[in-house]
Amino acid sequence: MKRSQVLKVTLIGAVFLAAVLALYLLFRKHEQNKKNDCEGRGRRWDSGLNECLPIGGSNPLNIDEFIWRTGFDTTTNREFLLKGEKLGKYAQSVKTMIDLLNRRNTPCKLEYLDQKGDTLYIRVLHDEYLTEQMGTTGAWCYLGETVVTLTENEEVNQVNIGMETGSHAAPGLYRRSDFEEMILDFDSLINEDMERRFDSIFFE
Repeated sequence: MKRSQVLKVTLIGAVFLAAVLALYLLFRKHEQNKKNDCEGRGRRWDSGLNECLPIGGSNPLNIDEFIWRTGFDTTTNREFLLKGEKLGKYAQSVKTMIDLLNRRNTPCKLEYLDQKGDTLYIRVLHDEYLTEQMGTTGAWCYLGETVVTLTENEEVNQVNIGMETGSHAAPGLYRRSDFEEMILDFDSLINEDMERRFDSIFFE
């Protein structure tokens, strides 16, 4: 290759790297501006969620807005799952959803292990609380919130959950369809007496 060609390639590479660096610095400045603006309003910036949150305890945000959460319907006398309004924007990141699920007020936490094809592999830490202390209904609701939230991701159809077998829960492969009867069809409520219907619903 001629010297002039080498210089030309080198110049193009240098311009490209400079452009990438400029975009990176611009992005960092934008993120820092959002953080400064958030903190200037007396709140705290959560870089993981990319959200400006109130200052408070260890879990100041309303986690119910970010996951499928459990509620209880006194009309039908059963538990149900309702999708959080803000879940959609985080559904494409499995690890972010696991972080959100781990903000639930319970000692047992989820650990990401692997993803193979459409199967996500996770493990429950402090699983004795889930398997022995939450009761059968509580454990099933916890698993329902976990599996239905994680399968919001387009690439996850089933979740392999590792834990020690206990009185109320066991390890295995869980699918969204396992909790189909718990998923509340919001559209089905449109033609009902909404005030009466929602008076019978509360979140646990």
